[in-house]
Amino acid sequence: MLIQRLKYSFKIAGATGIFVTLGYALANKVAYLKILRGMTLETSHIAMPFSAVPADYQARMLPAEKMQPWSERPEYNLSQSFLELAGSKGDRCLAIFHGEQLAAYGWYSDQPTRFSKRYHLTFDNRWMYMYRGYTHPDFRGQRLHAHGMAEAARQFTDAGYLGLISYVEANNFASLRSCQRLGYRTFGSIYVFELGQRFSRVFQTASCSSYGFGLIPSKDLPALNISSTVMAA
Repeated sequence: MLIQRLKYSFKIAGATGIFVTLGYALANKVAYLKILRGMTLETSHIAMPFSAVPADYQARMLPAEKMQPWSERPEYNLSQSFLELAGSKGDRCLAIFHGEQLAAYGWYSDQPTRFSKRYHLTFDNRWMYMYRGYTHPDFRGQRLHAHGMAEAARQFTDAGYLGLISYVEANNFASLRSCQRLGYRTFGSIYVFELGQRFSRVFQTASCSSYGFGLIPSKDLPALNISSTVMAA
């Protein structure tokens, strides 16, 4: 399995891909390591091929409660507990349909969002945070996830946001390349290191502060004073 990942990483990212993939694998044998590349997408940077959702698909921005019908279908990975949490935060879903079939979706929030059991991810909420993208197996290979993000960026920009903010793990070279192709710009990195249950550290590059982008312990979340601009239904 590791050999296959190394070959794939070299194909996409050359020697750097091998170094990062191998380093990730070795580090995670003895500890927990995540390297997150923070990035933003502004409408002026969206590449021309993603200027519109393909003609035979329809994109709809929906509140969490409207996604309930798909929570009963395991292949969509939308649990009832997730929808309740997303709904309580005012998160919205950009869903792409082929007829009446849900082909792909992505979730969007302007509120701190859970990253792990320990941490929430925070950001300047003039940006809309994109997370939890999914494409149904029947529709993969058509770049629907990218089309969905481009459409969401346009809608949220029209609603007054600066664009989208998100992250991709440093060893996910396929997603990094896909996001760059769409028009995302990388602005900084977050490093998460955990050793056992008691030791945990988060480091981030200085550029992340310009976007309010970072991880905070979930227990500290209530102390934050974060205003919210929620897109009208």
